[in-house]
Parts: sequence; structure tokens; C-alpha cells
Amino acid sequence: VGLPLVPGHEICGTVVDAGPQVGTLVVGDRVASSQRYRVCGHCQLCRAGFEALCPDRLFLGMRGFIGGYAEYVAIDEHTLARVPTELSDEHAAIAACAIGTGLNAIRDIGRVRLGEQVLVTGAGGGLGVHAVQLARLAGARVIALTGAPDKAELLSSLGAHEVVVTARGDDFASRVRELTDGKGADVIVDNVGTPIFSSTRRSLAPNG
Repeated sequence: VGLPLVPGHEICGTVVDAGPQVGTLVVGDRVASSQRYRVCGHCQLCRAGFEALCPDRLFLGMRGFIGGYAEYVAIDEHTLARVPTELSDEHAAIAACAIGTGLNAIRDIGRVRLGEQVLVTGAGGGLGVHAVQLARLAGARVIALTGAPDKAELLSSLGAHEVVVTARGDDFASRVRELTDGKGADVIVDNVGTPIFSSTRRSLAPNG
């Protein structure tokens, strides 16, 4: 992050002006951002569909006056997507980040298949609640791990088959194996990282 800075990378709004070379959007279109302000569009990663890994990428809200907390943002048309009329601004704004991150993990990286066991750590957070729903939609049996007892009911209502409440630092691997008949989780979507890495690793099934 560099200063000066206007923060905010999750944007939904209406096109109020368009440059002469813009070919996909018109004034009045309702759009949401993909988190990125700019990608080069021609490197090997961009051409392969991995724009998020472009070495020249610049995210919204990283530096300068291009963040979503501004009243107006000038942004490349290729970093925007049209928003269906039935979707609220609030839901459209988080689609690329909070939902897209989990979708990439479950569909593209984890390749979750029907009947697999998926463990979601940090399940009560902004990424976790969406990962629980996406894993359930993919046909998985979902185990949600949270350190917040008051979120257990919410996670069940969002599709978790099992909710494991654990304190920070506790070893939860034995509980996960118990819930998976000793096998472990086929895919783990980890939203926490280092503090629980050891237990997370031991919760994986063979070839997980």
C-alpha cells in the first residue's frame, strides 16, 4: 500500500461517462469491479486467463486516488462486469473478492466433486461463510471450523453439515477425522493460515 491513498477495492456503481475507445460498456450500465484497477492484458498469465497473477497488476485501493471510497473512479472497462438488475449493490460489490476467492479455491484449485468432504477453517469470517455455501453447492459434505460459538447456528443455516467450535491453538484434527470416519477432509479451504497449519495438515485425507 502506498500513500496518498483512497482505500476500497469492492466497488459497485453506474457508468456515468465512457472514453471513446470503450466498446463493451455504455453510460447507464450498472457494474461491479474485479478488484483490479489495471492488468497488462498481453503477458503469458493474462493470455492464459490468470489476470490476477499479472506482474503489472494494480489493485484498487492500493495506492493513489483510485479506491472505492471515492465518489467517482476512472477504471479500465476490462476490470468491470455488468450487474444483473435483481442483485443489490452490496451483494454485487463483494462478488469478485469474498465469493470469487472461495469459488476459485473450490471449483478450480480443489476441484471439489460430489460426495467429497470439505473442511472450511475460519468459517465464520467474510471468506468462510461464502466458502461453506459454495462447497455445499458443489455437492460436498461440509465441516465448518470456527472459534466463535455464537456463529455455529449461522453456519449450519448456510449449509454446513457439521460445525466444530475450537479455541485458538487447540488441535482439531482428531475431531475432523472422527467426523470423516477416520479418513480426513478431501479438500480444505483454509482462511486462517499459520496459527492452525499443523492441525489443518493433519486433517487432510490421503491425496487431499
